[in-house]
Amino acid sequence: MEDFLAQLRSLIPEHVVSLEWLAGVLVLIAVYVLGYFCGILPSLLKREGRRLREQSATLCDELLEKIFEYDELYNVYIRESDPFKRTLLGAQISSVKENVKQLELRLAMLEQREPRHLPLRPLPVRELKIE
Repeated sequence: MEDFLAQLRSLIPEHVVSLEWLAGVLVLIAVYVLGYFCGILPSLLKREGRRLREQSATLCDELLEKIFEYDELYNVYIRESDPFKRTLLGAQISSVKENVKQLELRLAMLEQREPRHLPLRPLPVRELKIE
């Protein structure tokens, strides 16, 4: 083993194993690490932004589905003549309206803004029960 190390030392000139050589290697490693982080950090930030956009799009889709569901229930509610079914539809409409408010609140929190008041059609005045 010592013979092998001695042969290796004889192959490497003395000026190569100097302080400048070590400093040069350290500079190359630092440049590589800096380049690596400069390439990785922006992609990590973009990944976080992409994730937020995907969550926002998913919440918007769910919100749109709930609004359509609300509109369909409302149209059935207006045409329904049976008082028992109207009561059930009114309860469903109230539940869907609450879900819409919760989804809008979650979306506003995700986008760090104030929640909007979505213009959902209220139940007809003649159907409202005033306490």
